[in-house]
Amino acid sequence: MPAANRLRSSFPATMGNVDVSGKFAWGEVTHAFGPADDVPGWISGLRDPVTAAECLGELYGSIAHQGTRYSATAPCVPYLVEAARDRAVMDRGGVVFLVHFCAMGYSGDWLDWRSQRDLQVGPHERAAWDAVVAEHARLRGLLADSDRGLVGAALTVLAWTGDASTQVLTAIRAAVESADERDQGTGWLASVVLGQLPPGVDAPVDLIQQRGAGRFGAAAAAIRFAGAAAPPEAVDELCSIFASIEAGKALTACEFLMPEIPERIAASALSDVPAHLRAHTNAQLLTAIGRGFVLGTEPLGAYLRLNLGKPGRAGTAAAGLEEAQDVLRPLLGPLDSWGSAPTMDHRIYELEKYGLPGRRYQLAAWLRTNLP
Repeated sequence: MPAANRLRSSFPATMGNVDVSGKFAWGEVTHAFGPADDVPGWISGLRDPVTAAECLGELYGSIAHQGTRYSATAPCVPYLVEAARDRAVMDRGGVVFLVHFCAMGYSGDWLDWRSQRDLQVGPHERAAWDAVVAEHARLRGLLADSDRGLVGAALTVLAWTGDASTQVLTAIRAAVESADERDQGTGWLASVVLGQLPPGVDAPVDLIQQRGAGRFGAAAAAIRFAGAAAPPEAVDELCSIFASIEAGKALTACEFLMPEIPERIAASALSDVPAHLRAHTNAQLLTAIGRGFVLGTEPLGAYLRLNLGKPGRAGTAAAGLEEAQDVLRPLLGPLDSWGSAPTMDHRIYELEKYGLPGRRYQLAAWLRTNLP
């Protein structure tokens, strides 16, 4: 029997300050698999040690299925936040990450909360984002919790949804000054996403004493905030994650990186670097692209964004060819190692975003035809 049916009768009339007495017509909103009248049972089941994991999985797979938001997603957010505040809930950190997923689905190509907000263009996506923003005050209450993992999860959601309140900045400072590298990583990356450092915190320029997720986050913060003082080691640190499939796995112990693909976060950070690091970054990214499709896809996206900017609606191929040739020609050698991309029709989607031919041999022919 589905967990929702087993638990429906135990769904409480109130959950903290949130009224869930049945006045809301759950059957009139939908999730990925139909009417959402099974949602109350799943939320109630988060408090039952026997059913908690199953219910959390059902919620992930229905109200934010593969990053898609539905008419039921936004109404769920207040109940999920209340559940995260309830110590009777088995996996409060997992619930906070579900709130994160409701707000933004999968992260985009830029480590900036405004860019993430602007991706929420559909009515259900923007409604879910707005619902999470409306819960900032209660989410900030989690920053004082004794569970450091829960604090890290809450700080991640608050940063990604643009909360630059004094309480959040204080939590970021506490994180980067922590002895725990996981907290350091979350703190530095949260500051990057918000676009500001807390008062009294300087941009990191010496990465020698940093380790693990703390070093990774500090590298991203150095590129974002240190300007001409940003060291090339910051680029090297972020590019090291492209060396092998295993390279980024240890970083997911850091709460900020748990709901993310660390390689995507590294590529996003490398999409905009200080001028003195551009040549070094390009060389490192071309090396990473040359490792093949699996390891090279995120670096290819970073390389194109760094050199061509955000892809425009009209693409790049129709204009600016002279300016683009120095960027595109160096790609031909590294892309040789890709063979045929294991995608539909062997297309390289990162190229197509810029209006460029999506197959390596077509790109080579296009360059020969269009560029001197």
